[in-house]
Amino acid sequence: YESKKTDLHRLSEYRVKKAHHNIRFDIRKSAITLFLSEFLYKTLGNDQSENEELYHYLIGEIESLDNANKHFENFHLKVILSLTRLLGFGYDPDTMHLPGKSQRIDDFIAHILSEKKFDATGELRAETLEAVLRYYRLHTGQNLDIKSLAVLKQIFH
Repeated sequence: YESKKTDLHRLSEYRVKKAHHNIRFDIRKSAITLFLSEFLYKTLGNDQSENEELYHYLIGEIESLDNANKHFENFHLKVILSLTRLLGFGYDPDTMHLPGKSQRIDDFIAHILSEKKFDATGELRAETLEAVLRYYRLHTGQNLDIKSLAVLKQIFH
């Protein structure tokens, strides 16, 4: 509930809308959600505006990850690439010109966005993630020093 005496609000009741059982028991899914949580915190920051489309998108993606049984090692890349559209600087392969981005990364991103299975090495995944994070830095002006990135790279490398 809200108090007029302070800017700090308190929850009086909390209910879990949907329990996600698989994420917490799979280290790979946990690493992805840890990364995405930190990424969203650093990207969205203190933005307190209501964005139902973003909310429903993220809820749907969390459910997709929880239900995925295999081939989800590129999930975090798909989420942050798709998120660019909702944040107003949508990814376009023809305009994403960044230093260090190769044709190999472009091809990989195209497969991710088309949701086709693509066997990528941990190295390619890491290079692609760095290129996408540079894209975000360019468009948001945020310093995306994400600590959980090291954990993600270690698990999927």
